[in-house]
Amino acid sequence: MFVNWGSEPFVTEHTPSGRVVFGLRLGTNTYRAIRAPWTVRPTDPQVAEANQLRADIQQQLRALTPVPSGDGSDQAKGEPRSR
Repeated sequence: MFVNWGSEPFVTEHTPSGRVVFGLRLGTNTYRAIRAPWTVRPTDPQVAEANQLRADIQQQLRALTPVPSGDGSDQAKGEPRSR
């Protein structure tokens, strides 16, 4: 669900369970907000390269960061469990 807060300068998107998945504070009040596909392509090659480098680093960090399972199976052997 996409919500425009009318006289307040905010727009939010919520999952069916109510969790906020997107939030935006506008510089001014608005009575209308539309959710639509949008792609931005920087005209400055250095900006485009920096954006790609950031995306690559974020992807590598996600690949290296274990997601805790809660049962300790994500811990390396020999490492003590944190209490």
